[in-house]
Amino acid sequence: MDKRGKIKLLITVSLFVVFGMFLFLSALDDTNIKEYDPVSQKVTIKSSSGEILSDITLNTPANFMVPRGYQKVAEFTIDNKKSSQTISSVLEKLEFYDLNNGIQKIVRQFDYKYEKSLGLKTINDYEMVCSDNDLGNGTIVKDCSQVLIGTHQEEIFEWADLSSLGEIPSGKTKIGIFVNVEKGDKVEWIPTFLGVEVTEWATWTEALDIGLISYYKLDEGSGTIIDELNNNNATNDGATPNATGIINVAYDFEEGETDVIATNSHVGIFDDRERTINVWVKRETFDDADEPISFGGSGTGNSWSIRFGGDGTDLAIDYGNTNTASNTSVGDTNWHMITGIYTGTSGRGLIYLDGNIVGNESDGSITTGNTSLFIGNSSINNNADFDGIIDEIGVWNRTLSSSEISDLYNNGSGLVYGVPTQNYTIIFNLTNILSGQQISTSGPQHNFDISCNNGYNVIDVENPHTTNNTFSGNVECTFSDLIDANEISYFSETQSITADSNKTVQIQMSPSNGLTQEEHDWLEAIYLCVINGTGCA
Repeated sequence: MDKRGKIKLLITVSLFVVFGMFLFLSALDDTNIKEYDPVSQKVTIKSSSGEILSDITLNTPANFMVPRGYQKVAEFTIDNKKSSQTISSVLEKLEFYDLNNGIQKIVRQFDYKYEKSLGLKTINDYEMVCSDNDLGNGTIVKDCSQVLIGTHQEEIFEWADLSSLGEIPSGKTKIGIFVNVEKGDKVEWIPTFLGVEVTEWATWTEALDIGLISYYKLDEGSGTIIDELNNNNATNDGATPNATGIINVAYDFEEGETDVIATNSHVGIFDDRERTINVWVKRETFDDADEPISFGGSGTGNSWSIRFGGDGTDLAIDYGNTNTASNTSVGDTNWHMITGIYTGTSGRGLIYLDGNIVGNESDGSITTGNTSLFIGNSSINNNADFDGIIDEIGVWNRTLSSSEISDLYNNGSGLVYGVPTQNYTIIFNLTNILSGQQISTSGPQHNFDISCNNGYNVIDVENPHTTNNTFSGNVECTFSDLIDANEISYFSETQSITADSNKTVQIQMSPSNGLTQEEHDWLEAIYLCVINGTGCA
């Protein structure tokens, strides 16, 4: 190549490098930037030239307390300053981090939804009208009802899938993040908007007391019955304090003596509004209908009570001449937890006994009166007096999930108010019962399965196996299909575990050595009978 050719090549390469550097610098110049206002929780996203592209404001608290189940865990408003943009270009990424587990990144299925207007709806306006109600035994309570005084127009919204919107329009759009909230959740979510990661937001925390409006521990020896939320204290008329309760002490109610505890103000749930009432009862007689919990006025659909009807044992929710009956009866003197639910506008009545659903019916719309809450007798009259002990009453303005109700039951021990439910990390370490050594399961074909009565089930895991924030209380687990690194198989073993802290649990496994599971179980039963003196019957 001659000298001129070399010069031309050098100029071409130089121009290419300069052009490449220009593109690189241009790309840097196009990077969006953010400004954050911690007071308003607003993120302003600007182009590199300073043009405002979008203002995005967090509407929910920075630490949002939410109940269990499929819930809205966050809400924010996007004020798009540009013309319509694709959803993926605005909502680029969403990541989740488990704050209970060292801020470990986790995967959660989620849905983006936007607030969609359904137009105007006529809403009734009510006024609370109260009068004194003398029960005839010295107890005077407030009897309140909602009186229609007029109407007004109100815009109604629903949460619709964001994908149905197609694009993020210009102007303001309210967006929610919906996920299946799990027990014990404390999760940070970090979004990326228009290429900018927002680390200043936010977390959600699962909590059982969301929607709890009153709670009565019934531990008072005398005087005022305290609502732990300081919303609605109560007055005792005749019930005996300091009876042995499911937790600490409780109140004893006698049949024929019109004993009653009534709140000093209306319960705050009326008409067809959603509700859950949970109560522990220990019955003493069963020969007549009685109501351990009741509120509302007289007339069809105007009252709401947990009721033992029929021969005095049939469990039901009574609405005043209509009811949701269960398929069970309670005719013993043991402690039982009863949970009564009305789902609101969907019109279903649910009954749980000891954490298990026993009644589920469509009951339509009801019009419960807004009266005091009556404990141990009827809110309509005093002829449905309960005979037995009542303890630990909680009133929620929402529908509790079956998982939450199971927590309240707590394997029959009840849940102490004010102590949050907590899941613990358990490490299962399988050891050889003969050598006492940890069993090695290294390799793709060497593993085992775990099946527990709290719903925890995994297959093909290696030893030791760690569960994160999964176990609470007394749980029974079966360990099976174990093959170690030396191709030795082991019998299935079942063990009860008390999860009251983060701990390692040793599980002793017996090598099969050619025996069948049936032969192993038979020999183990003989050993336990002869050596330990157990299981000999």
